[in-house]
Amino acid sequence: MAFKAVIIEDEENSAAALAMLLQVGCPEVQVMESCRSIPQGVLAIHKFKPDIVFLDIEMPVYSGFDLFKFIPEPEFSVVFTTAYSQYAIKAFEVSAVDYLLKPIEADALVAAVKKASIKQEKELIIKKMSAVRENVESEKLKKIALPISDGLAFVEIETIEYFEAEGVYTRIFFKDKSQIFISKNIKVFEDILCKHDHFLRIHRSHLVNSDFILNYHRGEGLVNMASGATLRIARDKKQWFEDTVKTIRLGNGS
Repeated sequence: MAFKAVIIEDEENSAAALAMLLQVGCPEVQVMESCRSIPQGVLAIHKFKPDIVFLDIEMPVYSGFDLFKFIPEPEFSVVFTTAYSQYAIKAFEVSAVDYLLKPIEADALVAAVKKASIKQEKELIIKKMSAVRENVESEKLKKIALPISDGLAFVEIETIEYFEAEGVYTRIFFKDKSQIFISKNIKVFEDILCKHDHFLRIHRSHLVNSDFILNYHRGEGLVNMASGATLRIARDKKQWFEDTVKTIRLGNGS
């Protein structure tokens, strides 16, 4: 099956290299046009109606995210191409969007094309683009895409109270006392969120948002959460926990 693509990349050499990699490794992808700016890209998208857009983010005048001001309801898959920092890469990952880190490697490109070639509903594409833009531009992770039975749930990170491991799965508890059961290991969320303000892995079974800790009982090694849950801190993490939360105002612990 053939797929039409548009490249939006202001660096001519980078655009040419990407087009060559596609020609060699992804012959099913036909590059309709390679554009040097967002306005040119908008015209090409309207003209060719591509299946996939390879979109650089850092460009003069308009950034890659500005594309969605001109095309607020994209019907094409987006693969970001970026030389961004590790923080931005996390922002892409928690938003469930595809990205290629420059310099682009052939194997990574093939994998990205394979994922991008799967048809997505317009509404889902819009939610992904909105989430990644918020996460990158705020310089703080704000939304996370959670895989659920019928797709993805996009939730505000600050609404998550804690994560609970259940074998290779994870149950997520929210401040409104709702729950979501996720087919991902809790370590996945630890790797993402422990760099986010106030998320602490207090036990092999629990990753908590300290904003919801009401108090800490030092002697018993327990924390009381806003929802009423009482969670145990692993013995080897007690001193680390106490040192970590010294600057965080909790409730009336003892």
